[in-house]
Amino acid sequence: MTNPLLQLYTKEYELVDFQSLKDEHYLPAFEHAVAEHNREIARITSQPEVTFENTLVALEKSGQLLTQMMLTFYNKSASDTNEEIQKLEAVIFPKFSAHLDSINLNPELFQRLLKLEGLLKSGELKLDDESSWLVTKYLQDFRHAVPNSQRAQGRGLLQSMSASLVFRLSLISDFWQTATIWL
Repeated sequence: MTNPLLQLYTKEYELVDFQSLKDEHYLPAFEHAVAEHNREIARITSQPEVTFENTLVALEKSGQLLTQMMLTFYNKSASDTNEEIQKLEAVIFPKFSAHLDSINLNPELFQRLLKLEGLLKSGELKLDDESSWLVTKYLQDFRHAVPNSQRAQGRGLLQSMSASLVFRLSLISDFWQTATIWL
């Protein structure tokens, strides 16, 4: 049987066929989707010219397969969990957090966003209000991840702290799910 999470689902409501899903589908789909998202990010950062379209529009469109997979997994883990899903949470959630950190701490992406900000301030780039806000929002998120002065040395520390926190939160979630059964 093929893994229904390995491609974007395009049928009605863009929902995955939950009946065909097996617990063993989630981890390979997650790993595949993260690898695809990393390739999409690499394509963005490898563009020689920095434009709104090849940076932020591309970034907004990236990760669709990963988003679909994670929304499906969140749905399963929150509404129809079992021991295997709980074990997968302990594996997937820290890796997902690390993946998001790798994007928010990506120095090439950050430089591209700074370039867009500079082009906006100089008047060389004209955007509508919504698009200007998007540049500001992404830069805000990147700057909140790690301040500029600590960006290089703080990256590794933040990633390890984030992974540890996510792992601990998944343990707490498992505890409360188990405790709820007994109440």
